Amino acid sequence: MLTSEKLLEENQSQLFRIEEMLEVYRDLRSSHQENARLLEKEQQHNQELILQLSATSHDLKTPLTVIKGNAELLELAQLGQPQADYAAEILQASHKMEEYCGSLIDYAKTFQIDSNQFSQLSLEDFLAYLQDDWALFSKQDSYRFYLQEVCDLSLILSIHLDYLKRALLNILLNALEHADQDQKEVKLTVSVQQDQLVFAIWNNGPSFSEEMLLGAERLFYQSDQSRNSANPHHGIGLAFSKQVALLHGGRLTLLNPDQGGACVELTVALKG
Repeated sequence: MLTSEKLLEENQSQLFRIEEMLEVYRDLRSSHQENARLLEKEQQHNQELILQLSATSHDLKTPLTVIKGNAELLELAQLGQPQADYAAEILQASHKMEEYCGSLIDYAKTFQIDSNQFSQLSLEDFLAYLQDDWALFSKQDSYRFYLQEVCDLSLILSIHLDYLKRALLNILLNALEHADQDQKEVKLTVSVQQDQLVFAIWNNGPSFSEEMLLGAERLFYQSDQSRNSANPHHGIGLAFSKQVALLHGGRLTLLNPDQGGACVELTVALKG
């Protein structure tokens, strides 16, 4: 009799534990569904915001073209001072605004790209295209550039050629700008880690601040150094590069290596 009562108690205890586990499972599932719903809502909100920004940038392009055209005509006229300086400043500002609007439109477009717009080419060919653009855009600077290839160059990539090239070029030019001014050094290392192709771009400049490590890839992020520099950035370049990485199933990461300097890693998923 005692044995039967003991077995009954044990069964009831086990049932109670099972009910507890089921309750925890239901709570976790409900929490997961709520998180998924909130994430989807946030993504939709972000996409709507990006599309609004893109539409606004498009709307600004027409008046900017008019302002720029008139400023160019004024520069051709025989203006005295200070009117000639005013015309030059208007033209310079309109060029910057045009570049800014173009960057926002490009960023918005990355949310509308699908795999049908990808092309296949070898890693060797892609690096050749990238180095051609890098040589063109960096020719005004004196620097040392190192390319280290720690993988098979015959790898076939499935990528959006223009966007991936521009994303990496963004990071390379940013690395060049912030390298040690006495002797600029920039290094691009290409390797494979598990199922990811890794582009690691390092320079010999100052390390990233904690603030930058946490948020530099956010849209419109500007460090205090950038805001106060002669060539302030609009906080779109790294956000664009991050979105391109996500578009390719990868990620963007900012690092402070042990050997000093600063490093940005952009990865691309390798297809099986």
